[in-house]
Amino acid sequence: MAKLTVYEKVADKILTALEAGVRPWEQCYSVSKSCFPIRSTGDEYRGINRFLLLFAMQEAGFESPMFMTFNQARKLGGSVRKGEKASLSLFYSTLEVEEEGRDDPKIIPYAKQNNVFNVEQIDGLPDDFMSQFISEPVINDLDPCERAEAFIRNIPATIKEKDCVPCFRPTLDIVNMPQIGQFRTVEHYYATAMHELNHWTGHPKRLNRFEVDKAPSKEEYAFEELVAEIGASFVLPALGIEPLIDEEHAPYISGYIKLLKKDPRAFVSACSKAEKAVNMLKSFQTA
Repeated sequence: MAKLTVYEKVADKILTALEAGVRPWEQCYSVSKSCFPIRSTGDEYRGINRFLLLFAMQEAGFESPMFMTFNQARKLGGSVRKGEKASLSLFYSTLEVEEEGRDDPKIIPYAKQNNVFNVEQIDGLPDDFMSQFISEPVINDLDPCERAEAFIRNIPATIKEKDCVPCFRPTLDIVNMPQIGQFRTVEHYYATAMHELNHWTGHPKRLNRFEVDKAPSKEEYAFEELVAEIGASFVLPALGIEPLIDEEHAPYISGYIKLLKKDPRAFVSACSKAEKAVNMLKSFQTA
């Protein structure tokens, strides 16, 4: 039996969840709330590693969001307990390839498997190391909807209030949103708005994920929907708003499944593009 590539391993994890009717981005809120998995440096994991390690937290019941490699634990004076199972994450690097007719080598990005352990699987880590990541809760007088409203207000998108299905119209470069009272809850309105604003980032004038004057194929449509759903799930937990999980989006699951079966790299790519979309939305926020 042929050995699975790292992308196939990731696709298998995501497909297992999707085929069970579970969207992986649900974990972004239910497991992490506002704290995604973090490295031994205290920095958040990005892209697909957020999902892979959120899965690990949920499956094993880890309460700590911190993961590190076997060697990182050793350098800190800790040791992974015998028999502990590592969690899958991806490590990105580049390969230089000499090509005839080129003065400079061609740079090819690639991903490889990177096994990490949660700190709850490690003994002997210094107390002063762990204590630096225990922070006091941030006092914020705004409720989640007020935070979401302020976040959206800072984004220079044209949002039109219209009695229609919520959507981003690339040809006009506008987001159409029904009145807030037409949604089941106020939170549902803001979750929907964040989804559409992630679509907004993909316009050719911004991140250029799609063409404006060309109808997308089924695969392209499913991919862009995947990017928007993932992007919303990356930004909403920090605002205290649960990502949009409802029956209106359930039909998309079959499209995502077909997409991943055809291209195992699709989910990793969608996560990367969603990260860029969220970074753009965050760039408009004031300090």
